[in-house]
Amino acid sequence: MVPPPTFTSSEPDCTKLLNQTSQCYRDVKSALALNPTCPEAGALLLRLQEVSEQARRNAVDRALTGQLPEALCMINIALENCPEDARLYLFRGILYRRLKDFTAAIEDLVQAVELSEEEEVRGQAKAIEEEDECGAVEEEVQFQLVLTYNDFAVQCFSRGLYTEATLLLNKAIEEEKSQAGLYLNRGDCFFKQGEWCYALADYQQAEEMMRPDDPAVRLRLAVFHNTLGSFCFQDGCFQEAADMFSLAIQYNPSPSQYYENRSKAFRKLLNVKGARQDFICMLILDPTNEELPPMLMNLFPGCSLSDVLSSPAGQAIRVELMDTIQACSSSCDQQRLSEKLLKMTLTEITASPAEEQSAAGKELKMCVNQQEIQITVKSLLQQVKEVVRSCLHDSPAVHLTGPCPATHHPPLPSTQWNRTSPPLDTRRVCTATRDLRCSESTSQK
Repeated sequence: MVPPPTFTSSEPDCTKLLNQTSQCYRDVKSALALNPTCPEAGALLLRLQEVSEQARRNAVDRALTGQLPEALCMINIALENCPEDARLYLFRGILYRRLKDFTAAIEDLVQAVELSEEEEVRGQAKAIEEEDECGAVEEEVQFQLVLTYNDFAVQCFSRGLYTEATLLLNKAIEEEKSQAGLYLNRGDCFFKQGEWCYALADYQQAEEMMRPDDPAVRLRLAVFHNTLGSFCFQDGCFQEAADMFSLAIQYNPSPSQYYENRSKAFRKLLNVKGARQDFICMLILDPTNEELPPMLMNLFPGCSLSDVLSSPAGQAIRVELMDTIQACSSSCDQQRLSEKLLKMTLTEITASPAEEQSAAGKELKMCVNQQEIQITVKSLLQQVKEVVRSCLHDSPAVHLTGPCPATHHPPLPSTQWNRTSPPLDTRRVCTATRDLRCSESTSQK
């Protein structure tokens, strides 16, 4: 039998070190299969295991300092000395995931699952502690496999491969159905593909699993309903549009765009009171909006913006709006603080050998963040903005029933909005909203 190579603390040349180690391990296992009590074979196997463990520890040290290629080299050495250790395949799978080599990561994690199952069968007569350790490794492997599917999906999403990302997230959800982030990410994929029913179902599933005030799911639901409402408005389904905008405001009361959209929908429905209230909210949130002057002339003819804001109704709406936004912001800030404290706690924990392997982190990556959601929806709204504006200017002015100062500011010249994408099938969208209205009531908290 070929003696195992010696391992020093310095980083060796990988090619030289791995020349004969694999054959050495196979010979030792064959010798022990023929004679389990052979002292030479037992001592040599122990030496191989010691070299493997030292290489694994060096790999962990390098991974914790961000030296991922060096860590990969070290874990390859460990695997050559002990190629049947599921923990080593688990660790290398994590490294491959962090290096974004997702195919190799999945292969190693699947191999770790198979070895762990074989070890569990062989270890039925072993101590309970060893069986528990084997089960813990298998559980960690399954979770790392979910993380790999998710990270692979995020990469596909960033490249516009939404169908492929959806398939990967389907596999992740098959393995782990209790992670709300997976449903959020798959909902983002469906949203990008215009699959409104599936997107809403995933967002609502995530909402049920997360805290009611979680900003990640609330912002997505707000953007979703605002987008769907805009398509309904373009198709002339004004009641459905108003309902969608109301849900968007319920989930996120801060954007002035939502109030602007609902105000225009209310005007189409001849709901003058609601249109005026939303106009005031829009004025408070975005006083420089170019749509304010023409809307002011239609909703408050003869009045100035300052007249509207200083009126009793304007002051009351301001107080109510600020209270609503403050309540929403406070809950979101508290949620972010809780998440930050949780991450700090996880970071400060001293990792055990099994935990060191997952030191790469267990937080699911999200396909899009809050700012990216807003950017995405702006491109969708551009194609309906021109239609909404033309409908607004064609509508007759709404006259006040009470006295109002005659001074007002002249309307500013409007800016034309250009379409950046071909028109969507809004008839299908509007029909879908009617089918969704029953399910939406279950998502309201």
